[in-house]
Amino acid sequence: MTYWETIHTTEKEGFNLELSITHEELHPRDCFDDSIEDISEICRKIDSGALYWFTARMRAFKHDIELGSDYLGACLYDNLKEFIDNAYCEDLADNALKEARKNLEILRGE
Repeated sequence: MTYWETIHTTEKEGFNLELSITHEELHPRDCFDDSIEDISEICRKIDSGALYWFTARMRAFKHDIELGSDYLGACLYDNLKEFIDNAYCEDLADNALKEARKNLEILRGE
C-alpha cells in the first residue's frame, strides 16, 4: 500500500486541488543520465533528508469526489515549496483539471 502525504491544497476553477507526495521507488541512478557527476552524493543527501526524492500526485475534486488526477515521478528538490511553486506542479494541476472538467461533462451528460 502506498502512503501519500498531502503537502498542499488549493481551489481553482471551482475544483479543490490536492497535491500529495510519496516515496519514489526508482533509484536515482536509474533516472539521471551521465551528465550527473556525483550521483553518490545525491543519494547520500536523499538518505540524510537534505534532498526530497518523491513521486507527486495532483487530484481535482468537486464535492469531495475525485474527478481528475495526474502524477509525476522522480522529483528531486531541495525543499517542497520549490516544487509547489514551479511549472511542473502547475502542469500537474492543469492536467488534473482538464481531466476533471471532461469527467464532469460526462457525468452531466454533455
